[in-house]
Amino acid sequence: MQICELQATLSEYRSHEENLLKYIREIEQKNDDLERSHRYDVSTYTRIHVLIFLRSVACIRDSIRMMLEKDHTGMAFLYVLEYIIFLFV
Repeated sequence: MQICELQATLSEYRSHEENLLKYIREIEQKNDDLERSHRYDVSTYTRIHVLIFLRSVACIRDSIRMMLEKDHTGMAFLYVLEYIIFLFV
């Protein structure tokens, strides 16, 4: 009788162990999915900021080009220099 009880207990422990291992695999998979999603979000966020920066640089460049093309007195060049100094100081 004692052997049957021990076998039943062992069977319960093995079943519980299998359930725990299954649960661990599910948690690890969810963690992998979260890490993948985080990397994608960071990458997307970085790309968006780079695009915004490049567009703002292009707008500034176009504004400066238009100002220089319309200027006949040379004052636009001074304004551009003043603006660049303002940006980097």
